[in-house]
Amino acid sequence: VFMNNKAIIDYEYSNKFEGFITDNIGKIENIAHEIVSEYVHSDVAIVHDEDETTFVTFGVGAREMNAPEGMYKRFEISMSASKDTLTDKQTFLIANELIKISKFPFRNNTWLGPFHTINASEEFGKEFGFHYFLFDVLGEYDNSVVILKCIPIYESEYEAICSTQTGSIDFLEKYYDKFILDDNVFGRVNVHRKQIKL
Repeated sequence: VFMNNKAIIDYEYSNKFEGFITDNIGKIENIAHEIVSEYVHSDVAIVHDEDETTFVTFGVGAREMNAPEGMYKRFEISMSASKDTLTDKQTFLIANELIKISKFPFRNNTWLGPFHTINASEEFGKEFGFHYFLFDVLGEYDNSVVILKCIPIYESEYEAICSTQTGSIDFLEKYYDKFILDDNVFGRVNVHRKQIKL
């Protein structure tokens, strides 16, 4: 572990987590490398299968968030996209967006966890029509790193989520009911996805 421009880089951790991605998600076809790092070095593994492309950060978990006692202090992020609708530009945008998101808790001295929401970048919103992200737990690594599923949501969905105390939970229940039933997948970036009403 060492610091480079005040960013933590842990090659041993990154290499081990890269192996975890290969073993549990699939063969890594491409890697989006971060050239200049802030807070922590964040690369993005890109995994293709027949129906979707999955993006997973690796390296972020080398740095601890300012999380409450009893919550995960380290994290990685995953997002999936419908393969048949993904252009090269969109592939780059998603990878770049995950790198941006990975800096959020460190830049704001806070944490990311399940049911949290944050703003998408303006560029991401213009390209896909989703202006916010909602997070849920996808899994864990080494009993110490939570892998968060990053789910893109529409502005109207975000407003509905924020309107009640249990908005995130209510939304995710409906989201999984619909998309696991329809596609057997969840969390895809799909520009044709209909909005979910709470």
